[in-house]
Formats: sequence, structure tokens, C-alpha cells
Amino acid sequence: MFSKLAPFTFGILVVTNGRAVPAAPVSAAQDVRELLVAARGVAPSLCTLAADGVYSWGGRWTAPAEPVRSDIRSRVRRLHRRHLAADESRALLEGIASTDACERHLSATLIGRFGDSAIVRDLSTRLGAGAAPERQATLVALGLLEAKSQLQPIIHALRDEAPAVRANAAWALGLLEQREATPALVGALKDVDESVRGAAVAALRRLRSADSIETLL
Repeated sequence: MFSKLAPFTFGILVVTNGRAVPAAPVSAAQDVRELLVAARGVAPSLCTLAADGVYSWGGRWTAPAEPVRSDIRSRVRRLHRRHLAADESRALLEGIASTDACERHLSATLIGRFGDSAIVRDLSTRLGAGAAPERQATLVALGLLEAKSQLQPIIHALRDEAPAVRANAAWALGLLEQREATPALVGALKDVDESVRGAAVAALRRLRSADSIETLL
């Protein structure tokens, strides 16, 4: 397990027999797949930290002699805000449907940080047809993408049978910041699940509509 956790936590390296393997030149799609493969089986706490690190895209000033070195930061920065190649989209969509929770989480975060709206149509299909964990991760991606074109499908997801899906739908609607979602979010305040109600409150706060403020009071 350590041989898997250590590389993932300290730069997402590939480690063989305790030695860091120098990264060979790879394609962008290979970068994506390497990240997702490294995520499999990682402890939830470390997975969360790693996925959160994607938000900064490795953009921190690093020490000149770190205990573990990797070019993953510069490779990830190069992936930022550009159109996804077909292989990359396929890898990330497969990751969204993975049976491994960390791979789903990292895939959704990467999709959001790529910011390529061309993948939204495929995500919309998975939101309507995927299993509950896939729908849950898809909503994370759509929320981070601020996919306003998916407003109605996301509103529909507020009626999903899975509480986690409903909660993520409310959260995503907050990121979309479309006041047309206010009535649906007000309805979600009566959801039987506490996490859904909490996400709806947070989303309504972001919308800042007079009607929702009155409802919250």
C-alpha cells in the first residue's frame, strides 16, 4: 500500500522497488491516464488532498531540493484550460464511471479544471443514464464547468432517488448561479436528507435572490 500512497501523495510519481522512475516524455492523454491509475485504491483522506491539489494545478513555488521530485506539476499546468483530445475525453469519461471512488473524484475534478465545454454533451448523457455513483461524479464535473446549458437536467437531478446525487445537483446549481433554479432549490429545502437541504441552502445563498432570502428567513 505504501508504494501506492507515497507516489500519489508526493507528486503522483511511479515508484519501482522504492526508487522514483524518471518521467519519460508522454502525451497529454497518457498524463491523464497516469493520474487516474495512480488514484485507484488511495485512502479517502489522501484522495481528497490530491484532488484539491488539482485546483492549484501545481502552481506553487517549490523548494529546489525536495525529498521527492516529479515533473507532474509542470505537466498538469500544461493541461490547464485547453481543448481535450479525444483520448483524454475518453479517459476522463471512463474515470467518471470507474468503480473506484478516488478515480471518479479525480476525473470529475480534472474535467472541471480543464474547462473544455465540448465534453458537456457526453456528461449530460451519463447524468441521465449512469449508475448513481457516476451521476454523483458527473454533477461535480458539470458544476465545476459551470455548464449553464445543463440547467434543466441538473434541476431534474434534484429528484434523483440517490441522496448524494440530489445534494450534488443542488451544489452544482449554486455554481451555475442561474436564478431560474430558485424554485427547485426552495423545494429541495424540504428534502428528507440533511445533506440535500444543506446544499440547497448554500446554493440559494449564492443566488442572492430576494425570494430565496425571504424563504430562508
